[in-house]
Amino acid sequence: MFKINIPILLTVFCTFPSYGMKVFDMKEIRDPSTLQIKVLQDWHPVNGVIETRQKLVTINMGDLWPGQEYRIPVRMVVPAN
Repeated sequence: MFKINIPILLTVFCTFPSYGMKVFDMKEIRDPSTLQIKVLQDWHPVNGVIETRQKLVTINMGDLWPGQEYRIPVRMVVPAN
């Protein structure tokens, strides 16, 4: 009896609560001030076959759990001249 009821209960439990809920706040996603940018390395020259300038920052993508930020590193690379 449990083998039949468990899949049915899981299906009901997983579908009804999420029906009609907004998953993402699009206004907040489009607002760059919510990224909480931290500069790890300011603009600096990098020598090589093609000389570039680079800057390394991290952006806050949200919280994994309360108090634990999820940050992603972003490196910007532009030609030196």
